[in-house]
Amino acid sequence: MIEQRRIATTKGVPQGGPLSPVLSKVVLNELGWEFERRGHAFACFIHTLGRLFAKSQTRTGIRLRLTDHRKASRKLAAAIFYGKKAEKDALYPQLVHLAKKVVKQSDRAVDQVKAKSLDPLSFAWIEEVLHYRRLLERVIDQAVRRVFNQETVPAGKKIVSLFEPHTDIIVKANRGVEYGHKLNLSTNKHGLITAVMLEQGNPKDSKSFMPLLKHTSDSMDIYRRQR
Repeated sequence: MIEQRRIATTKGVPQGGPLSPVLSKVVLNELGWEFERRGHAFACFIHTLGRLFAKSQTRTGIRLRLTDHRKASRKLAAAIFYGKKAEKDALYPQLVHLAKKVVKQSDRAVDQVKAKSLDPLSFAWIEEVLHYRRLLERVIDQAVRRVFNQETVPAGKKIVSLFEPHTDIIVKANRGVEYGHKLNLSTNKHGLITAVMLEQGNPKDSKSFMPLLKHTSDSMDIYRRQR
């Protein structure tokens, strides 16, 4: 709208349309992973569970009376994100303690809904709470091991994404760290992709070469037999 007049557009997508959140997720995906990598995973999980607790009456018919830790977690996460090392070291235990409180809240919330709700839709809410509770417990465990116990947590055991917990950490020499899944593919002399393998974790390219070569060979044999 320009000067109170509606102008038809020929580019972009409608505001509020179903494609908008999909595109925003694509654009902001790596930013979200980076925030979670820097300690915001706790705040993300606490916020998600807190939102589920707040919506319990709508989704299950049971109103939960639980302390809302969302604002406190965001404030702590921001202070850790922007703070110096001494500040981070002092604040990180507080954030872990807060996360443990939310885990206990999840148990109480689920017990209350199971005991009082007769709505069959409440089972979906319970499963959602338990799903994020389990992930939060894993984040707490990896944080205690990595930050407090100075242990090296294998990349395959780390949770780096709230909504995509299957995300792998991919380290590529001097090109920094990337997140997602590692693909290995082969092409013919014309550039046509002849085989694709989705790897688990971050295996070395040298270990993936022979399986990919065999997969390509087998695929070409099937193609030749079908001709």
